[in-house]
Amino acid sequence: MKIAVATNDKSTICSHLGQCKSFLIFEVSNGEIESESVRDNSFTSHATGSCNHDHDPGHGDHGHDDLIKAVGDCDVVISRGMGWKIAKDLENVEIKPIVTIEVSAKEAVRKYLEGKLEHLTGRTCYCGGSD
Repeated sequence: MKIAVATNDKSTICSHLGQCKSFLIFEVSNGEIESESVRDNSFTSHATGSCNHDHDPGHGDHGHDDLIKAVGDCDVVISRGMGWKIAKDLENVEIKPIVTIEVSAKEAVRKYLEGKLEHLTGRTCYCGGSD
């Protein structure tokens, strides 16, 4: 199993999935973290600067194909905020989107593996700020 965590500093979870600087990729086996790697975010429209930041809150026809390809080998994607459309697009390709208030990437993965990571469904439309 692979779990992708949106991050700006390779340690904490950022608040906007599409604007993160990179993804921490945790490979998990038998309920334990086996390895951790980093994928720089050079594929989302926010990261490449091709997204119009004045777009409507629903992102209009803004696509997520590149992000989905980049994390397509993962089973779970964790962030502190993501748009409802990317959450739905991830679900459509059988990747579980999780929005959490947890700050530490490793702690979030550990809690997820223990079945204790809270998923805040009400935050899947949050697109404010980046930290």
